[in-house]
Parts: sequence; structure tokens; C-alpha cells
Amino acid sequence: MRLYGPSSAPADKVPQHLAAKYEAEAGHFWELFYQRNADKFFKDRHYFDKEWPQLLQGQLTVLEVGCGVGNSIYPLLDINPQLRVYACDFSATAVQLVQQHPEYAGGRVEAFVADITQTQLAQQLPGPCVDYCSMVFVLSAVAPEKMPQALQNIASVLKPGTGRVLFRDYAEGDLAQTRLEGSSNGVKFIRKNFYVRGDGTCCYYYTEEVLAALFASQGFVVESMLVHARTVENRRSGLKMPRRWIQAVFRYAPSEVSAGQIRSTDWEAAGGSSQQQQQQQQQELEQRQQQQ
Repeated sequence: MRLYGPSSAPADKVPQHLAAKYEAEAGHFWELFYQRNADKFFKDRHYFDKEWPQLLQGQLTVLEVGCGVGNSIYPLLDINPQLRVYACDFSATAVQLVQQHPEYAGGRVEAFVADITQTQLAQQLPGPCVDYCSMVFVLSAVAPEKMPQALQNIASVLKPGTGRVLFRDYAEGDLAQTRLEGSSNGVKFIRKNFYVRGDGTCCYYYTEEVLAALFASQGFVVESMLVHARTVENRRSGLKMPRRWIQAVFRYAPSEVSAGQIRSTDWEAAGGSSQQQQQQQQQELEQRQQQQ
């Protein structure tokens, strides 16, 4: 059930050739982000044990995709010293910062550069060994038509039947989406619920229907899902900011998902972009590159 009405998309869109560039070069824009900000932008995340207490249960293997500079990894290792963590990110700069952390030398973390839509995770990890994969504000940075591919990649290293994805990401109607739609710094809208920020990084805003259909199309069952809505107030200015995010747990169990659910068309019908549109954007980009 939709808990928030569909967004009214602005009439102006990012030109197709630019949209294709942002999507094709997502890793490049995130590398630039971490070259500028290093470990000064995101705060450490100390809520994992409260939101997902299963991570405290003894010897576990965790994969964190989009690990950034380790804002989740090291707080988590502090509360469960028996964890083994694999961590990957678009950005070589971010991964280098993870490796420079004093706790990295302990051998419980292995960090590597990876684009989860291209890099084969099964070649980086010793088989399907992952108990939990954390995806915290990560999948939204991927072009919608590449999201199924990213989930296939993650599924290849999860323990069949028991491996789970711990998910948190932007929900439709979040303040940031509203600001992107009304941006005075140029057009940010690529297509429904998918935008580009001023620094070239992209973001998608999910509904429950879209997210459930996306994961089901790749053989995941929903164990829990909830849209969180909170008004954050800046006490100094008195500004109230409505924030929305969606949190879920998915278990990889393709044998438990009906054949009718495992179809990419379900995801596309629920709001995902078509492959044809992506191909058209890519062709435009290639043509412009040849002309330069």
C-alpha cells in the first residue's frame, strides 16, 4: 500500500545525453565527491545495533556495499568483535580511507573498489558466504535500470535461503526530493523519482511498491518494510524539515518467490525505467563523444 502520494514530476528534464553521462559515470562522480570531502562529510552510524540487532549474534560475515569511508563498519566492529566484514565502494579514495583506519590492520575487514553493477562480487569473496549485506543509502545512487543487476550481484554471495539484505534508503516525498524538484540551480529531474544533484551524483526516491517489486524480481522475499517519517527542526532557525526514508529486511530465497513475481517487467511497471530508454540515452552519449 502506498503511504505517500506520487510525486508531480516537473515538466523540464535533464537532457538525455547528460542523463546518460551521469548514469554511466556514476563511479567517477562519487570519486570526485570523496576527493573533495574525504572523511569529513558523513557522521559515524551508531544505530545498526538498535535497528538490526541480529548483527550482534556471534560470528557473522557481513558485506557492506557503498561502504564510503567506514562510517558503519568500524562502529559495528566495536560492538561485535566476532564479525568478518567485506566492504566495497565506487570510490578508490573512500576505500583507501577505510584501509588507513587503525582497526583495518586487525584483519577483520577486507575493503576493495567495486561497481556493484559491473564488478563480479563472487570473484572477490570466497563463495556465497555472506550472512548479511548492508545497503544504507546506496542503491538509490544506481540508475534504476541497473538496480536489478546490482541485486543479482549481491545475491551471488549471500548464503542461499538465509542470507539477508539490510536496507535503508530515501523514500518518496523526502525533503531532499522536494528541494531537487524546486531547484533554482538548474534542472535536476531525470525521470520519475530519479534526480541528479549539483555535484553529479544521482539519487532515487522509493515507494514501498517499487522496492518490493524490485527485490522480488531478483528472488528476495520481504521480511519487514516500513516508511519512516520524521520532522527534523533546526533550533537556531526554527526551520522544520520533513525527512522520509524506507527501511527493510529482504531474505534471498528464490524458491519461495512465485514465478509470477520474478519478472523484471513487474519492477518496470511499478516505477522502474525501461531498458529501451537507457539504451537510447547511451547511444546519444556515444554519438556526442564521437563528435567531440
